[in-house]
Amino acid sequence: MPAHPLPLEGTIVLDLSRMLPGAVTARLLLDLGARVVKIEEPGAGDPLRAAPPLVGGVGAGFCALYRGAESVALDLRDPADAAAVRKLARSADVLLESFRPGTLERWDLGPRRLLERNPALVVCALSAFGAEPSLATRVGHDLNFLALSGLLDLLGSEAPPPVQIADVVTGLREPPR
Repeated sequence: MPAHPLPLEGTIVLDLSRMLPGAVTARLLLDLGARVVKIEEPGAGDPLRAAPPLVGGVGAGFCALYRGAESVALDLRDPADAAAVRKLARSADVLLESFRPGTLERWDLGPRRLLERNPALVVCALSAFGAEPSLATRVGHDLNFLALSGLLDLLGSEAPPPVQIADVVTGLREPPR
Protein backbone atom coordinates (compact mmCIF):
# COMPACT_ATOMS: atom_id res chain seq x y z
CA MET A 1 0.00 0.00 0.00
CA PRO A 2 1.37 3.45 -0.82
CA ALA A 3 2.15 5.80 2.07
CA HIS A 4 -0.38 8.53 2.63
CA PRO A 5 0.81 12.12 2.59
CA LEU A 6 0.86 13.77 5.99
CA PRO A 7 -1.82 16.47 6.29
CA LEU A 8 0.48 19.16 7.73
CA GLU A 9 3.42 18.56 5.43
CA GLY A 10 4.84 21.96 4.46
CA THR A 11 3.36 23.66 7.54
CA ILE A 12 5.86 25.59 9.67
CA VAL A 13 5.18 25.88 13.41
CA LEU A 14 7.14 28.34 15.53
CA ASP A 15 6.97 26.97 19.07
CA LEU A 16 7.59 29.49 21.87
CA SER A 17 5.78 27.36 24.47
CA ARG A 18 7.29 25.93 27.62
CA MET A 19 6.56 22.69 29.45
CA LEU A 20 4.04 19.93 28.70
CA PRO A 21 0.90 21.39 27.08
CA GLY A 22 2.95 23.00 24.29
CA ALA A 23 5.23 19.99 23.97
CA VAL A 24 2.28 17.59 23.60
CA THR A 25 0.73 19.90 20.99
CA ALA A 26 4.08 20.15 19.16
CA ARG A 27 4.37 16.33 19.14
CA LEU A 28 0.96 16.00 17.49
CA LEU A 29 1.86 18.61 14.88
CA LEU A 30 5.19 16.88 14.18
CA ASP A 31 3.41 13.53 13.80
CA LEU A 32 1.06 15.13 11.28
CA GLY A 33 4.01 16.31 9.19
CA ALA A 34 4.58 19.88 10.38
CA ARG A 35 8.05 21.33 10.67
CA VAL A 36 8.39 22.56 14.28
CA VAL A 37 10.99 25.17 15.16
CA LYS A 38 11.32 25.19 18.96
CA ILE A 39 12.54 28.48 20.42
CA GLU A 40 14.39 27.90 23.68
CA GLU A 41 16.04 30.07 26.29
CA PRO A 42 19.81 30.31 25.71
CA GLY A 43 21.76 28.18 28.17
CA ALA A 44 18.85 26.57 30.02
CA GLY A 45 16.62 25.54 27.12
CA ASP A 46 13.04 24.46 27.75
CA PRO A 47 12.49 23.35 31.39
CA LEU A 48 11.49 19.89 30.10
CA ARG A 49 15.13 19.36 29.11
CA ALA A 50 15.98 19.14 32.82
CA ALA A 51 12.94 17.13 33.94
CA PRO A 52 13.80 13.58 35.09
CA PRO A 53 14.29 10.91 34.06
CA LEU A 54 17.39 12.12 32.28
CA VAL A 55 18.94 10.26 29.37
CA GLY A 56 22.39 11.50 28.49
CA GLY A 57 21.72 14.60 30.58
CA VAL A 58 18.47 15.49 28.78
CA GLY A 59 14.91 14.89 29.99
CA ALA A 60 13.44 11.80 28.36
CA GLY A 61 10.08 13.57 27.97
CA PHE A 62 11.71 16.40 26.04
CA CYS A 63 13.50 13.91 23.79
CA ALA A 64 10.30 11.97 23.12
CA LEU A 65 8.01 14.95 22.57
CA TYR A 66 10.38 17.09 20.50
CA ARG A 67 11.86 14.24 18.45
CA GLY A 68 12.26 15.63 14.94
CA ALA A 69 11.85 19.29 15.91
CA GLU A 70 14.46 21.93 15.21
CA SER A 71 15.75 24.01 18.10
CA VAL A 72 16.92 27.63 18.14
CA ALA A 73 18.23 29.41 21.25
CA LEU A 74 16.81 32.94 21.47
CA ASP A 75 16.14 35.17 24.48
CA LEU A 76 12.65 36.56 23.85
CA ARG A 77 13.38 39.46 26.22
CA ASP A 78 16.37 40.60 24.15
CA PRO A 79 15.37 43.10 21.41
CA ALA A 80 17.76 41.58 18.83
CA ASP A 81 16.51 38.04 19.53
CA ALA A 82 12.88 39.26 19.50
CA ALA A 83 13.59 40.72 16.04
CA ALA A 84 14.87 37.28 14.96
CA VAL A 85 11.62 35.70 16.20
CA ARG A 86 9.58 38.27 14.27
CA LYS A 87 11.59 37.40 11.16
CA LEU A 88 10.95 33.66 11.68
CA ALA A 89 7.24 34.38 12.23
CA ARG A 90 6.98 36.01 8.79
CA SER A 91 7.37 32.60 7.13
CA ALA A 92 5.61 30.50 9.80
CA ASP A 93 2.08 29.17 9.47
CA VAL A 94 1.46 28.66 13.20
CA LEU A 95 2.77 30.27 16.38
CA LEU A 96 2.43 28.18 19.53
CA GLU A 97 2.92 30.01 22.84
CA SER A 98 2.12 29.45 26.51
CA PHE A 99 2.76 32.77 28.26
CA ARG A 100 0.39 34.79 30.39
CA PRO A 101 -1.65 37.29 28.34
CA GLY A 102 0.36 40.46 27.71
CA THR A 103 3.79 38.87 28.12
CA LEU A 104 4.60 38.62 24.41
CA GLU A 105 3.31 42.16 23.88
CA ARG A 106 5.89 43.43 26.42
CA TRP A 107 8.61 41.82 24.31
CA ASP A 108 7.17 43.25 21.06
CA LEU A 109 6.13 39.74 19.99
CA GLY A 110 2.37 39.97 20.51
CA PRO A 111 -0.05 38.54 17.96
CA ARG A 112 -1.01 41.96 16.56
CA ARG A 113 2.64 42.77 15.85
CA LEU A 114 3.30 39.39 14.22
CA LEU A 115 0.09 39.49 12.18
CA GLU A 116 1.12 42.85 10.67
CA ARG A 117 3.79 41.03 8.65
CA ASN A 118 2.05 37.68 8.34
CA PRO A 119 -1.76 38.03 8.34
CA ALA A 120 -2.21 34.28 7.71
CA LEU A 121 -0.35 33.31 10.91
CA VAL A 122 -2.46 31.14 13.22
CA VAL A 123 -1.69 32.00 16.85
CA CYS A 124 -2.33 29.24 19.37
CA ALA A 125 -2.12 30.61 22.93
CA LEU A 126 -1.96 28.03 25.71
CA SER A 127 -2.11 30.39 28.70
CA ALA A 128 -3.08 28.85 32.02
CA PHE A 129 -6.39 30.64 32.47
CA GLY A 130 -7.00 32.07 29.01
CA ALA A 131 -8.13 35.67 28.79
CA GLU A 132 -10.56 35.52 31.75
CA PRO A 133 -9.94 39.00 33.25
CA SER A 134 -9.96 37.90 36.90
CA LEU A 135 -7.56 35.00 36.32
CA ALA A 136 -5.53 35.86 33.18
CA THR A 137 -2.39 37.03 34.98
CA ARG A 138 -2.20 34.01 37.28
CA VAL A 139 0.33 31.28 36.69
CA GLY A 140 -1.12 27.79 36.68
CA HIS A 141 0.29 24.31 36.37
CA ASP A 142 -1.00 20.76 36.55
CA LEU A 143 -1.59 20.54 40.32
CA ASN A 144 -3.40 23.90 40.33
CA PHE A 145 -5.86 22.66 37.71
CA LEU A 146 -6.35 19.26 39.35
CA ALA A 147 -7.11 21.00 42.65
CA LEU A 148 -9.44 23.63 41.14
CA SER A 149 -11.40 20.95 39.28
CA GLY A 150 -11.77 18.75 42.37
CA LEU A 151 -9.97 15.86 40.67
CA LEU A 152 -7.04 16.00 43.09
CA ASP A 153 -9.43 15.30 45.96
CA LEU A 154 -11.11 12.48 44.04
CA LEU A 155 -7.74 10.80 43.41
CA GLY A 156 -7.54 10.35 47.19
CA SER A 157 -3.80 10.17 47.61
CA GLU A 158 -1.45 12.10 49.85
CA ALA A 159 1.11 12.29 47.03
CA PRO A 160 0.56 14.11 43.75
CA PRO A 161 -0.32 11.89 40.78
CA PRO A 162 2.72 10.37 39.02
CA VAL A 163 1.49 11.74 35.67
CA GLN A 164 0.71 15.37 34.87
CA ILE A 165 -2.86 14.69 33.83
CA ALA A 166 -4.10 18.23 33.18
CA ASP A 167 -0.95 19.36 31.37
CA VAL A 168 -1.05 16.43 28.95
CA VAL A 169 -4.81 16.60 28.34
CA THR A 170 -4.74 20.35 27.64
CA GLY A 171 -2.13 19.73 24.94
CA LEU A 172 -4.48 17.20 23.33
CA ARG A 173 -7.79 19.03 23.53
CA GLU A 174 -9.59 20.60 20.62
CA PRO A 175 -10.00 24.35 21.08
CA PRO A 176 -13.50 25.66 21.88
CA ARG A 177 -15.60 26.89 18.97
